[in-house]
Amino acid sequence: MTDTAIPRVPAFMPYFGHGLAFGRDADRLMQDCQRQYGDVFELNLAGKHCTFFVNPRDYPAFIRQSKHLRSEDISLDIAAPVFGFDKQHLQDKVDVEHVTHMNQRFMMGDELGPLTERMQDKLEEILLDPRHRDGFSGSLFDYALELIFMAGSDALFGEGVASPQLLEDFKVVDKYFPLLVGGVPKWLLPGVRKALAGLASPLGFPREGQCRLMDERFSYFAGIDYRASEELPKTDSSLLWAAQANTAVVAFFTLFFILRDPVVKKIIEEEVRSVLATSDKLSPRGTPYLTADVLNRMEKLDSCISETLRLVSAPLPMRQATQDLDIELVSGGTAHLKQGQFAAIYPRYLHMHPDIFEQPAEFRWDRFLGKQKPNSFAYQGEPLKYALIPFGVGLSMCPGRHFARNEFKVITALLLNWCDIHLQETRMPALDKSRIGLGSFTPKSAIPFRLKRAA
Repeated sequence: MTDTAIPRVPAFMPYFGHGLAFGRDADRLMQDCQRQYGDVFELNLAGKHCTFFVNPRDYPAFIRQSKHLRSEDISLDIAAPVFGFDKQHLQDKVDVEHVTHMNQRFMMGDELGPLTERMQDKLEEILLDPRHRDGFSGSLFDYALELIFMAGSDALFGEGVASPQLLEDFKVVDKYFPLLVGGVPKWLLPGVRKALAGLASPLGFPREGQCRLMDERFSYFAGIDYRASEELPKTDSSLLWAAQANTAVVAFFTLFFILRDPVVKKIIEEEVRSVLATSDKLSPRGTPYLTADVLNRMEKLDSCISETLRLVSAPLPMRQATQDLDIELVSGGTAHLKQGQFAAIYPRYLHMHPDIFEQPAEFRWDRFLGKQKPNSFAYQGEPLKYALIPFGVGLSMCPGRHFARNEFKVITALLLNWCDIHLQETRMPALDKSRIGLGSFTPKSAIPFRLKRAA
């Protein structure tokens, strides 16, 4: 194969380069560049030159280079200044690969059962409060965030972590997160420094009811020379943000897409109730647990979740080459990356491509029904190994992705089974495109709803 020269897309702003256009509408920028420069090109994102691979058939070759295209330093470069922990001290004292493996190991398989059940217990406590009995109205996004945050935080980090004040601190940090990642000083953003301190305050020490991952995490840090009392609350606050921010967004949109269409709502309600009736494990309250078997049998709801992820997820798997390497392209050429060079794929190009997903802007609840495995969709006449990439790729794929999907199912199933819930606005809200690369697009306007616990 011959080397393929990677065209550098000209930028008219010396420092920002294509950064402003990327933040404004990355979808359009990628489409324009692909038409003019082909499937591989280089952009200047605020001084960081990054090679993009946009042809979905080239993604497997990119992903196979996970050992030499790494994201750890990039992730730490983002998280450390935002949450205030010492990146150099962490790298000097902590086996990052070991911690990453730990995160993956204890957020999948048999470990998910107790974690999901505890999350369900916390959700049921919320649904049993008088507010739900009497009925109320509000913003569906704020409500989904409240449920996910209050139940998920205690399930992960232990009893008593979640509180109304912690939720308010989280909202402040999340609101300004794109600006913080962009390097805007914290003192320019109202309430951010106080909110970051508040987010870290209940973290960094073991709690009753914490998940197995946190047990192992605290055990590991206790055995190394690490400034745990100073640094762990800050690093754990980055975990708290990562665990809740995008989960709440996808939970909201899953509910929105199901509730806005009476036909879809009826289909999912019927599946939820019929599958829940088969659960062989009851909670202390006598309600059926959503066990692994129950969750796996909710195939129609699972398809709704995949379709939601396709529409609103906005990951940007960016990597840095640890050595010179070549990536073979389906065109027959080879893209050469030098050590230290940045490279990325752009899953939104895949998710919204009309040749892969017919009428891609539409929500079709059954689009993924029976099509969750590789090679279920095709591009340019070839089956795609990767047709849905909402959680990143390769070795750095989001470790909480399995629990997140469980959370989406649990919150949707409980609300449909326990409550009468109706939207007061069904128009699709505009998406906040400035959050590209942060996981998911948040809605730019509120969706009002009414809810009352069913008798």
